[in-house]
Order: sequence, then structure tokens, then C-alpha cells
Amino acid sequence: MKRLFFALLMTSALLPSSLGQDNKPMVVVINVDRVYLVCNMGQQLAAKLDKFTKDAQKEGRPLADKAQQLQQKLTTDNTLSPEDRGKMQRELESLAIEIKRFNDDKKRQAQIMQDEGLKAIEEKLKPVLADMAKSQGWDVLLNKVPNIVIMAGPAADVTDKVIEEFNKVTGS
Repeated sequence: MKRLFFALLMTSALLPSSLGQDNKPMVVVINVDRVYLVCNMGQQLAAKLDKFTKDAQKEGRPLADKAQQLQQKLTTDNTLSPEDRGKMQRELESLAIEIKRFNDDKKRQAQIMQDEGLKAIEEKLKPVLADMAKSQGWDVLLNKVPNIVIMAGPAADVTDKVIEEFNKVTGS
């Protein structure tokens, strides 16, 4: 989605304005994924997601410990009656379901957090790219993705310039 979006944005918005100058459009590439990862907002998002993951692991640890203790007792305690053993197995199954739900919920929350963070970066990146395209005379901006951009020399790759300008504009 990001790849197509940026290619379409830049080609549809900028081609007509400068193609007539000398009939040589200026085509540049950008590694959008790298922009998302390296820019300050991307770094902040990564730190936020990392903290969320660590907090979720800490929050889920008691459930995992309880399940591990039950499993250990089931495998090592030979004095358990068949009724007690059955009860513990059902409790272990319930814990496994609870742990799975907990993990699924946390994964879903992390995905939402990531999607919202990337969308915020994208919203702030659009005008930066448009301004840079206008000021730098870019006619076409392509996302540098394997099998989409076959070859792009270093002079055509403006990723570092975009990251620098984006960090400057967003002040983050």
C-alpha cells in the first residue's frame, strides 16, 4: 500500500508540471521503509512498541508461571488422584486458552499502535515529499523496492535527504 501510494502520489501530482521543460523527467527513488525506520518519529514508534512488548511480557508472566507450575506438578506428582489430575488438566487447558487470548489481544493492540504510528508518519511525510519534489524538481518519486525498481544509482536515491528534511520539519 505504501509503495503504490507514494508512486502514484508523486507521478500524478508532479509529472504535468515539469515534463514540458526539457522532456527529461527527473526520476528519483526513496526507500520508504527505511524512512519509516530511521526517521525520529519512526525511532520513537519503535521505542514505544518495544516498551509495550516488554510491559505485555511482564503482565503475562504470572499466567505463564502458573501454567508452568501446574504442568510441572502434573508431570512430577505421582500421588495425585485421577480426579485431581483431571481437574488440574482442565485448569491447565483453561490457562492455555487464557494465555492465548492474552497474547492475541496484546498482538492486536501492538498492531493497532503500529498502524496508527505509521499513519501519523505518513500524514506528516506527504507534505514534506510534495515540498521537496517541488523544490528539487522531482517529476517521479518511486519507492525503492525489489522487483519494482530494478536499478537505481546512488544519485537517484534521495532517502537520506528525505529523512533529514522530515526530521527537520517534524522537529522530532
